[in-house]
Amino acid sequence: MDSFLKRLIGTIFKSHPDTENLSIILPNQRAGVYLKHHLKQQFTQGQFLPHIYTFDSFIEHIVNAKKTPKIELLFLLYQAYQDSTPDVTQESFDRFVNWGATVLEDFNTLDLYLSPVDTVLEQLKHINEIHNWTPNTTLSNNYLLFLQNLTPLYHRFIDLLKSANKNYQGLLYREAVEQINIFSTHTTGSFIFAGFNAFTPSQWYIVQELINQDKAQLYWNLPTRYDFLYRQYAFIKNIQEEQWSVGQHYTNDTANQTATSINIISTGRASSSIKYTASLLKNTENTNDTALIPLKQDQVAGILESIPETVKSMNITMGLPLKMFQSYSLIQRFFLLNINARQQNSGYYYRDLITLTEHPLMTLYSQASQEWKKAVISKQKLYLTQEDLDNINLTIQSPFNILLEGLKCINIQDYLKLLNRFFDHLKQKISATERETLFHIFTLNNLFISWMDIYQPGFSLKTFYTLYHQLISQEQINFMGEPLEGLQVMGFLELQSLAFDHVILCQANEGYLPSEDKKPSYIPYDIRLQHGLPTHEVKQGMEAMIFAHVLNHSNQVTILYNTDTSTFGSNELSRYVQQLLWKNLPVTCYNLSDYLDSQSILPLDIAKTKTIYQSLKQWMQKGISPSALGTYTYNPIDFYKKYILGINPQDEIQETIGEQLLGTVVHNTLQDLYTPFINTNLTSDALRQASATIDTVVENHFYSNFESSRVYQGMNYLIVYIAKHFVKRFIKQEIQSLEKGHRIKILHLEKTLKTEYISDTLPFNITFKGIVDRVDVFDNTLRIIDYKTGMVLPSQLNISNFNEKLLDYKYAKAIQIIIYAYLYLNNHNLTDIQTVNAGIISFKNHSTGFMPLNRNTNRKPETALSISTVNNLMSSIELIIIDILTIENNFTEKVT
Repeated sequence: MDSFLKRLIGTIFKSHPDTENLSIILPNQRAGVYLKHHLKQQFTQGQFLPHIYTFDSFIEHIVNAKKTPKIELLFLLYQAYQDSTPDVTQESFDRFVNWGATVLEDFNTLDLYLSPVDTVLEQLKHINEIHNWTPNTTLSNNYLLFLQNLTPLYHRFIDLLKSANKNYQGLLYREAVEQINIFSTHTTGSFIFAGFNAFTPSQWYIVQELINQDKAQLYWNLPTRYDFLYRQYAFIKNIQEEQWSVGQHYTNDTANQTATSINIISTGRASSSIKYTASLLKNTENTNDTALIPLKQDQVAGILESIPETVKSMNITMGLPLKMFQSYSLIQRFFLLNINARQQNSGYYYRDLITLTEHPLMTLYSQASQEWKKAVISKQKLYLTQEDLDNINLTIQSPFNILLEGLKCINIQDYLKLLNRFFDHLKQKISATERETLFHIFTLNNLFISWMDIYQPGFSLKTFYTLYHQLISQEQINFMGEPLEGLQVMGFLELQSLAFDHVILCQANEGYLPSEDKKPSYIPYDIRLQHGLPTHEVKQGMEAMIFAHVLNHSNQVTILYNTDTSTFGSNELSRYVQQLLWKNLPVTCYNLSDYLDSQSILPLDIAKTKTIYQSLKQWMQKGISPSALGTYTYNPIDFYKKYILGINPQDEIQETIGEQLLGTVVHNTLQDLYTPFINTNLTSDALRQASATIDTVVENHFYSNFESSRVYQGMNYLIVYIAKHFVKRFIKQEIQSLEKGHRIKILHLEKTLKTEYISDTLPFNITFKGIVDRVDVFDNTLRIIDYKTGMVLPSQLNISNFNEKLLDYKYAKAIQIIIYAYLYLNNHNLTDIQTVNAGIISFKNHSTGFMPLNRNTNRKPETALSISTVNNLMSSIELIIIDILTIENNFTEKVT
């Protein structure tokens, strides 16, 4: 349905039979591809195609010059800034880059719109002088000085560009305006400007000059139906009076005469719109005249992946941003590693190193990256110096090592050369698509190396990476394909001058249609209006015209928008689409509830095989620890991973002292302090004497288990204090008990126990093992004690209805105490002891003191234990063992 372009071809053949000297200027390259295709179909004999340009490429043809990359322009602008600004007020490039890009864009706009630069910049300064209600402050004076320097900065910048033969877009247009008369006089060709709906002042000047000299014709492509979408914008009236009165209009006679079918579909989530689009395409018999328009850039990859196999061919003009590929995410991690290293000046931060080793591309060097990860963790240091890296390098030989030479780099060029060296190895291992991204990145790196050598801006690595990221963000990897066949996936602006039978707009939400891409500027809105500079309304009005064009030239338009409120971004329908509803036009609206709701996550379920059963038997015969049964009651899958597969939690470097180390230090400290008193009655004097060494003993244990330089840093300082406080408070409690007349005798500390367990209900004999923290005699009661640095409540040791809820994790601590009691009582003959208790001392719940196992829910507790009592309780624990061994009982994940 390329009606405008087909009609244009008829005009071309009538008025320009000799196409060799004809140039056609179109709004975009895409329109040029289709125009060439239609021209070839009309040619009956050998004939030259006309020259086809976009307006930007036509300008470059007029002035015989190319646009300079933005980053290089920024370097040149900084040179101009240094030349035009006194030394005492000059800023470093690191600070300049925060405002330089905005100034560059403002200069470009002023030239592109042929504005009187000196007048605008002078006016800008005067307006800010009026607005300055608090004169003579440092901030206001610096800003006014900045505005005063803009005029000399502009002129010095232009001089530098001309001497270096460099250009930005606006400067090319201004020069083209100055040269258009000479160009027109010396050219023998003719020109057609077609498919536009508005021009900038510089474009309009050039068009008018060529028309006035009978060298050009102008053919507008203005949508007349749905014109209410754009005629509301004030600037349209000016364009209508000044521009649309010139040239010829292709409007109603080229537009689709049948009613356009417009379907507006709301989807709960962006992912749902992608799924619906896939379904829509799957049910479309012929997608050759269908255009798919992703309005949100980061949706492109998801849309492409979801296109069904029934779509046999397609052409993608948008390209994928280079920053979406794994190669660039690897670069991001590389620079993060080195930026942090430079800022800290302490070496490589271990987390940054590990993040680099875990990058998906590092699976290509899996052995080396895993060895590096293990080596980093084994160092147990937050920051690794060059010496640490060199030592690891001696044992691990891999191209991956190249990425870890950043500490040796002297300047930014060295970092880029380092990346290129690594990429030279990497390209041999990756896919063709990733190799294409590497080629782009390699080229950009060499370009930056060249710029750095020429301009020597002297900025920090962090500032460099900001610029580098800006440049990468503008780069795309283009797809290879037949541009005229199959489904067409393209950008919204490319639709100007094109027509398709069916157009699908994805993510037609406010913020994407129109796009809210507001560029920062130092030129305020009122000055822009006064001098005819573009405002955000102009951009929105132009997009409204393209939207009207789509509605005007399509048989069917499908508009999808997202109503999800759970994610960041607008969930409102585009204002353009809402206007269709307000006008009561014949549109069809659908509300797709998320029929593809995310399915509930099923718990992991692992069947017990004979092999697993044999592993369980071997493990049980070797020795069951109380904590293992606690793990099983918490989550059978965790038990399976740890005790059957042997997968332990991954080792990592502790930045702060963890709960496990805190518990270890408290246990070890109490063992050191009480060991001299084993088999003796404690005295308050002895404990006071021992307590004087608490600080030293605690610190020594932390120093031996943690990097000594970090023991008293940050949160660690508080944790060390807590450990000391736990121990001091416990000993103080013991002293108070002694002074009240109680007797305490230490029998064992950290006692290792192991006992075979024989039962007729079990298929084989098993073994229990464990380490009891302390066994003492308090008055005439033997106490089997387990220390806990965490919070424990007496209710967790109440086992009155133990058998009913045996597999409930809340009984895990009670199970531990029962097993400890069983181990101890079956390994020792107790003759002189009248009562046995087993329980927990919780350092976080110190006021409760010793909490014994309680078998009664009544107010009067039953805490006394005997061998027969413990054996009866163990028969209940057998049920857990049987549950573990029962082959029909799968290991099923507990989902909370």
